[in-house]
Amino acid sequence: MNRIQSIELFYAFDIHSNSFVPLYFFTNTLIFILLPIISYDNYFTMILCNFIFCVGIFMYSLNTITGYMSKKF
Repeated sequence: MNRIQSIELFYAFDIHSNSFVPLYFFTNTLIFILLPIISYDNYFTMILCNFIFCVGIFMYSLNTITGYMSKKF
């Protein structure tokens, strides 16, 4: 039995918006707050910036997957 499952546009936009908040916080707000530390040109700051971006992308992915899994079809 084939059942076509569709997700409403506004539901998908809501999940994206809710998932984007931690990504925005980590990639823009936290980077701006840590700008005096990050402005140095060394290996530690490169690792710190990459770690912050990885955490932001991980949180976005985790929240998106969790949001779509909570939908009852």
